[in-house]
Amino acid sequence: IYKACNESGSPRTQSEICSIANVSEVTLRGLLRLIEGLMTKLGEASQQ
Repeated sequence: IYKACNESGSPRTQSEICSIANVSEVTLRGLLRLIEGLMTKLGEASQQ
């Protein structure tokens, strides 16, 4: 949700998203890093 909001031009703070999703900001950042890593790997795989 956080990543989609920011990429769609409707930015939300980590605090806002965490409050709604009932997760900590540390958890959100960790999940964001995980998702970005997976997206990078998918992009690399599609180029091969």
